[in-house]
Amino acid sequence: MQKKDIALLEISKIIVHDVPRHKKDDTSPQIDYSNKESNLTPELKLFFKDKLTEIISKKSFRVRFNSSITSPVPAIITELNSSSPRIDFVEPSKKIAKHLYDIQKGTNPAGIIVIIEGKINAKNILAILKVERDEGAKIEKNSGQNYLDIVTVHDLLLTKKTKLFKASIFFNRIDYELDYEGYVADNQRQISSMKEVADFFLSDFLGCEYYDDTRIMTKNFFEFTQTYITKVEDPIKKAKYYEHLLSYTNKPDNSLSFLEFSMEYLEMGDRQIYEDHMRLNKFPEDNFRKDTELIQSHIKKMMIDFENDISIISKNGDIGNKVKLSSIDNGYTKAEIISKIKKVYS
Repeated sequence: MQKKDIALLEISKIIVHDVPRHKKDDTSPQIDYSNKESNLTPELKLFFKDKLTEIISKKSFRVRFNSSITSPVPAIITELNSSSPRIDFVEPSKKIAKHLYDIQKGTNPAGIIVIIEGKINAKNILAILKVERDEGAKIEKNSGQNYLDIVTVHDLLLTKKTKLFKASIFFNRIDYELDYEGYVADNQRQISSMKEVADFFLSDFLGCEYYDDTRIMTKNFFEFTQTYITKVEDPIKKAKYYEHLLSYTNKPDNSLSFLEFSMEYLEMGDRQIYEDHMRLNKFPEDNFRKDTELIQSHIKKMMIDFENDISIISKNGDIGNKVKLSSIDNGYTKAEIISKIKKVYS
């Protein structure tokens, strides 16, 4: 099961619950539950399949259930994904929404919980989406049949009154022959927000943990990419790629991906060689959460050594336009620095 397979998702059911913002000790705002699944058209199925595919494909992480966490969600997901024929998911979906309500702390925004049942390659999946909305954005309810209409969620997602979104998709690991349960994605990209995201949405709500040791993954990505760069023959390109590696690793984003690095920073003719190098080292193509703890000493500076025993050191790893490198005769490289001398010392 790879991320690209999510594009094969066939949605069968969707249900929506509206979880209000409330303080932990104030339970007067109540959940607006749906008592039946939404009516679906082919267009709505396609819209939500595309939305789920988009966010999972771009910025998601592999996760597994954490048995030490007291969330009821993993057991509900397991039951819904393993039952054959599938049990009715209305009441279990309400329990998922109720758990989200119970763990809110007052700072969490109002959210629409969208739960999707479907199949990929004839195997069960369950997706849980949390769409954060402005307080003024209302979701319509079909009063006759007592359910929140997914059409309203569709319309909200097309306006600026929602923030899209936290998303997760889960599989039956036996059916898919996996040793992890699914993928989780969040549109909060800043590293400073990651602990809160992990504690609340991933851990407290979904009862999950990251599948990969993020420190080791980050270290391996950096070192495998370094190894590729050392084999680049053009010294100027080599210096440029190393600077790009530092820039990419230091960017204010919570995830890394060698495919993203290849596409954004490498020249067209070098991409396939680099990607094959990473695959040869059995490095996964999935995004992974960045944790630079083990490479801190390597990502804060950049040094270029010349054969004449001269070195150029950038203390913040950014050479950019501060040093101009150019090729001259006999394989030599010319380095030009235009700046004021700050200090001379030994």
